[in-house]
Amino acid sequence: MTKIKLYLKYLLGRTKRDSIEFRVNTDIDYSEDPNGFPWKHTDIIINNKSLFDRLHDYESPEARRTKTNIDLAGKYIGVDPQFLVKILKGESTDSLSVWQCSICRSSLCASDLVCRYRVTPFIVELYDFRQQSKPVPFDNQELHNETIEKSKWNYSAFGPFKFRRVTFFKELSKIDIGF
Repeated sequence: MTKIKLYLKYLLGRTKRDSIEFRVNTDIDYSEDPNGFPWKHTDIIINNKSLFDRLHDYESPEARRTKTNIDLAGKYIGVDPQFLVKILKGESTDSLSVWQCSICRSSLCASDLVCRYRVTPFIVELYDFRQQSKPVPFDNQELHNETIEKSKWNYSAFGPFKFRRVTFFKELSKIDIGF
């Protein structure tokens, strides 16, 4: 190896990276079809702990601080696995959305947790977590003000999470979106 390659290997080895795993789950939705239809959502496991459990731990004090409903903390279902596959194919934007309303569990209501992601030659980073309110739900359902109130929560101390690029994309390639 050349001295430059050895130096890069030394630098990369010194920086701790988070581990990541994607777990695709399937639930049955009976809201529009009495027979139900399957839909998939992805839990993101960071350092052997669910992102949603991490969010619950972080958001609970934020809910108390902002005097919003603490029951909303960590109430997320997951990320659309099809969106994650778009990241794998390089077809998506630079942000990731953990969708759903914490009250009605609909992806069409009120607010999403979003974060930005950055892909560099060596790492993939999830950063800049925040609540993003939607002005009007897509299916004309009533907005839940409790969920919109989550926009007061501050995520400046949450993350960033940095993963080795090779590991991140290897895990992404395991996602099965078939039904």
